[in-house]
Amino acid sequence: MRKTIAIIASLDTKGVEVAFAKELIAQWGLNTLLIDVGVRRNPEIDPDVTSQDVLASCGLTWDQIAHIEKRKRIELMSKAIAQKIVDLYENKEFDAVFSMGGIQNTLMAASAMKMLPVGIPKLILSTMASGQRLFGPFIGTKDIAIMHSVADISGINMITKSVISTAIAAIAGMTAHGLGPIIKPENTVVGATMLGVTSGSVTAAAQAMQNSGFETVSFHATGVGGSAMEDFIAQGVIRATLDMTLHEITSEVLGGYCSGASGRLLAAAKAGIPQVIVPGAVDMISCCTDFGTDSFPSDWQTRKQVLHNSSLIHLKVLRAEIIKIAEVIAERLNQCTGPATVLIPLRGFCEASAPGKALHDPEVDQAFITSLKSRIDPKIKWIEADLNISQPELGKLAATELLRYLA
Repeated sequence: MRKTIAIIASLDTKGVEVAFAKELIAQWGLNTLLIDVGVRRNPEIDPDVTSQDVLASCGLTWDQIAHIEKRKRIELMSKAIAQKIVDLYENKEFDAVFSMGGIQNTLMAASAMKMLPVGIPKLILSTMASGQRLFGPFIGTKDIAIMHSVADISGINMITKSVISTAIAAIAGMTAHGLGPIIKPENTVVGATMLGVTSGSVTAAAQAMQNSGFETVSFHATGVGGSAMEDFIAQGVIRATLDMTLHEITSEVLGGYCSGASGRLLAAAKAGIPQVIVPGAVDMISCCTDFGTDSFPSDWQTRKQVLHNSSLIHLKVLRAEIIKIAEVIAERLNQCTGPATVLIPLRGFCEASAPGKALHDPEVDQAFITSLKSRIDPKIKWIEADLNISQPELGKLAATELLRYLA
């Protein structure tokens, strides 16, 4: 059976361009499903799913939105397409999703794509994929590819013809050869969190789990990875965790480069899955110099610090700050409904916090340990190890503890 690529587009302004994309997709031997999200009513080509169909998924009609301001119409259409795309996917009406346009179309298409499982091919050709723009609002925690259109997507000319052709070739290849959506596994899959400053132990822990027959997936805890792991826990894909890098909680409380993953630890607590928790990198704030220092702590120059790379500085948190972080972690851990162990590396929570290194501050580290231990529920197991988090021995200890729960 020929596979189908859904095209989400504002057909009131992008009819010519979408017609060209549809022709290219047909040349690749694939079908199309045209979904109109235009907010001006009159499409330039006939859609398979009209804007009225899209609005109806949220109980709206065109007459209800026709006379409100454009910004609000776009917001309502974004909400509606996010629901409609789920309905279409559940009815198996497409195998991949493509979109092209400017900020309006990109936002609406992204709101829909973020509702689809990882593994469904998703590509947005956008004027917005350039410069200093943030891609978080477009991607979230999903595998959405965004390609720069170079020129405005307005008519077919030597540049847009080339770029659209390349984009269609890409989505056609994804559709034809991708593995498809991730299916909930029968076996237990373990999720792990890591950063470069905690990788020594996390890599060893993941290897130990895999040697014992447990597939292990590591997530980069930079503000998106932790949230992605939480999503997979909620979906039942990940059924045990080595949550060894809680740096995103520090960013949630104090700000920094790795902000964005709010509510960490709560999915595992609610799901009741076995978990081993290590406070990896809770003692540092990550600051990016690419956009200046305005967002840095006002006293950043006087803090203990280490240059991670040419644009990223790690600052040691203060005693009062790390106590706040401990309070948040304790409050969330106390909601655990399954077996959990907290493993404390006494020789530092990141590689640079080891004795003799730039971020070593035993007073701050001890304040965290004392605060957390005094607050967590006694049902949560507590282990202390005379190791730094960068040491493989700590990872092996964490894996041994999780394997005990999974035995």
